[in-house]
Amino acid sequence: MAEATRSRLALDWREGFFKELHARSQQGLPPEDIDITHRKTLLGVLGWDIYKEDRRHFVGLDNDGGELLGVYKPAPEAYEKALGLAKVRPDEAVMVAAHAYDLRAAKALGTNTAYVYRWTDDRSEDMNVVRRENNVFLGESESENGMEGLYSAIEALN
Repeated sequence: MAEATRSRLALDWREGFFKELHARSQQGLPPEDIDITHRKTLLGVLGWDIYKEDRRHFVGLDNDGGELLGVYKPAPEAYEKALGLAKVRPDEAVMVAAHAYDLRAAKALGTNTAYVYRWTDDRSEDMNVVRRENNVFLGESESENGMEGLYSAIEALN
């Protein structure tokens, strides 16, 4: 991603974050968890609100997901609870992660999976195996589009 694009993304995200804080204040709503506000505004900047159509949803379960669900990934219950909250079947969902063990657990439940390669993670994994295990593999080389290719890769699953 070009530096100018990254800068624009960061500025749009920051502006959206403060707009969201102001809007909540104007509506008399209590403050929400800052991570939720950051996630929500980033998804808005990236255009992820389109997933409200076609029964596709984005549910962000990162490090705080275990607290919310009462169980941590890769326990099957974590995925089952997340799917239940989103009101989707496993075959209607896509788990996006940078850890093969998280994706294996989701795949076992029938969820589509998208692996995001990060050179800092899964160093002991055979990436050829990881490629075969997942519906989508993003990011080890420029030809694999990295995160920029996520939307089109998910679209291709339908």
